Amino acid sequence: MQLSNSYLSSELKLKVSGNILEAIADFVCICDNEGKLLYLNSAGRQLVGLSENEDITQLKITNFWSKKTLKIFADLGFSQALQTGFWQGETSLLKKDGEEIPVSLSLLLNCLNYGKIEGFSIIARDRRCQLKLEAEKHEIEAKNKQILTAIPDLIFRLNKEGIFLDYFPGSNKEDSFFPADIDIKGKKIEEVLSEDLTQWTRYYLEESLATGEVKQGELMLPGKECWQYYEARYIPGDREEVVVIIRDLTDRKRSEAAQRVAEAREREKALQLEQTLQQLQTTQYQLIQAEKLSSLGQMSAGIAHEINNPLTFISVNLSFVEKYLKDLLKLVEIYQQEYPEYSPAIKKCIEEIELDYLKKDLPSLMRSMEMGANRIRNIIKSMRNFSRLDEAEKKKVDLHDGLDSTLLILQHRLKAKSGFPGIKIIKEYGNLPLVECYAGLINQVFMNLLSNGIDSLEEYFQDNSLTGKKNQPTIRICTEKVGQRVRVKIIDNGLGIPLDKQKKIFEPCYTTKPIGKGTGMGLSISHSIVVDKHGGLLFCNSNPGQGSEFVVEIPQAK
Repeated sequence: MQLSNSYLSSELKLKVSGNILEAIADFVCICDNEGKLLYLNSAGRQLVGLSENEDITQLKITNFWSKKTLKIFADLGFSQALQTGFWQGETSLLKKDGEEIPVSLSLLLNCLNYGKIEGFSIIARDRRCQLKLEAEKHEIEAKNKQILTAIPDLIFRLNKEGIFLDYFPGSNKEDSFFPADIDIKGKKIEEVLSEDLTQWTRYYLEESLATGEVKQGELMLPGKECWQYYEARYIPGDREEVVVIIRDLTDRKRSEAAQRVAEAREREKALQLEQTLQQLQTTQYQLIQAEKLSSLGQMSAGIAHEINNPLTFISVNLSFVEKYLKDLLKLVEIYQQEYPEYSPAIKKCIEEIELDYLKKDLPSLMRSMEMGANRIRNIIKSMRNFSRLDEAEKKKVDLHDGLDSTLLILQHRLKAKSGFPGIKIIKEYGNLPLVECYAGLINQVFMNLLSNGIDSLEEYFQDNSLTGKKNQPTIRICTEKVGQRVRVKIIDNGLGIPLDKQKKIFEPCYTTKPIGKGTGMGLSISHSIVVDKHGGLLFCNSNPGQGSEFVVEIPQAK
């Protein structure tokens, strides 16, 4: 069957119109003369809480009209639409669960070519975001007005003719710039100010409007008891207006003379105070961290004490169990050789316990138990090595032990998980001498640097983002002896740090991590431990997108 071009054109137009209606983000519905729903687009269904497959043929538009909307259309809406074919206004719709949604609503009558009304269409736009923005705007305006009222400065607006448009006297009214008890709004500056002050104000008004720049000047006026000093700022606006801010400088001018002599001293005190506050903040964080690690050390010692006894019992007895099992298995083999013919009961038991498999599996079970016992012993040892904060004196230690202990504690963060492929650790350990240091504090530095590297890799390689990235998330640890120092480099292939931020990363409370994920104290504390406590160096080499390298250098053991 061949269809005409007119039929194809009509079908195409209907399809395009339907697609357009479905793409509209507003509520769109078509109703018959009785208000029954003939069509409701996807955005409309979502707005009133209907699913895509929910039947609408038994629903009327009035099912979604609030009392306010019902009253509007009963009083005015339909009568106006009958006259003009269109009604528009602000009202509300009801969701299926009864929630009332403010909307901008338009009603259009659907008429045939000869004028008969076949129904109507409704378009409604959700106004919740708009109302929220308006409320926020009103709140901001109210706060701004409150702030202007509370500001001690005098603020007023002048137009190009020099007429006062607005006037905010400021909260400090003891020495008014203007004559007392006079309403200056709507008056010219000549009617309010003295001749000299009028000329001065005219000059800055015209200069500000002519150049479009903020103009500033200072003036001195006689007060009740002494001369008053003022600063005036003329800020040009968009409509040939200027905002003028008058600030009383009298107290400041009086104090400047006394402050000049002590200015350098005060700056020094302020700098010392800032440094003291930073030191206090750093010390507080160090104390908290030290207390945490001290508690960890005590807990580790307690765990070690409680676990070592049964662990020793298990380890010692495992060798006896292994010997006994070998003897028993040997006995079974001899019995099988001497009495190859089994009774039915023995044969049945051999089949039930799978004797052949049991003989093969028992040795591997024993090896697994031995490995598990050794694993527990190593974990306890690593925890005790990591948290040696109870050692107040410097001691000669092997830094490799501290690095390995820290890696063991962080092992759970190195493993692969959903959306992350896991981190590969590469150890390039050199031949290091023993280093005289505070072992617990140095381990804390290693913990901070490795944790930061893991955070960077998790962010960079998250959500299976190895696509397009050739390398696996990797942390490389290199150690070497350089002169009379030992150097430890911790290198990752993560996000990297921008150059402008590298200068700040060792400052207290500075962090490049998202809010809630970092305190900004870890690197600052680490820097203090390495530089101040050990006379060493801690610095960073990094390029965005190419990873970071943190280098720790401390003097070797004496």
